Amino acid sequence: YNKDQEKNLFQQFHREYKFLTAHESIPGHHYLDSVRRRLRNSIRRQIESPLFYEGWATYAESLLLSSDYLKRPEEKIVYYKRRLWRSARCQIDAGLLSGNLNRESAERLLMETGVLNKEVEKEISRYLLNPGYQICYSLGYQKIKKLKKKYYSGMGDRKFHSVLLEGGEIPFHFIEKKMEQTKESSRDQLYDM
Repeated sequence: YNKDQEKNLFQQFHREYKFLTAHESIPGHHYLDSVRRRLRNSIRRQIESPLFYEGWATYAESLLLSSDYLKRPEEKIVYYKRRLWRSARCQIDAGLLSGNLNRESAERLLMETGVLNKEVEKEISRYLLNPGYQICYSLGYQKIKKLKKKYYSGMGDRKFHSVLLEGGEIPFHFIEKKMEQTKESSRDQLYDM
């Protein structure tokens, strides 16, 4: 890296450190891995699903906004800029994979989201090495949001997150069944009073 690139990266990390921390540590990947590694089922302890893994970490970033942790307007702009960047990554991933987007158009799209010119080529090469992975961030996040919209009421944060994580990184349709059972169990307890 030259001095300008180093300065730009430092500024980017300074703007995004709260999101990177939420994504990579707590409540993101580190927390998810620690929950998964404590599961009693030895097989489920080993399962890693990119859809769940990256969806959870992206959801963890969104908690900064929904919990009012972000106070300054600039922080909210950075959050939405990261959402825009993820959207572009999905378009690039699907577009390159399907042949509907060439590399030059993909690079231009990524630069429009603020990725530095020198970083664009490396980013695109990384996406090509693992096709379909970039979509996991947004698709997994959307799956979690859909579950939250449907089951959160009456559960609250602690219960919703516990039910979401307690089975490990299992497919979302199994998590939905567990959410439904939890909702019915709560309803039955209410009627037993």
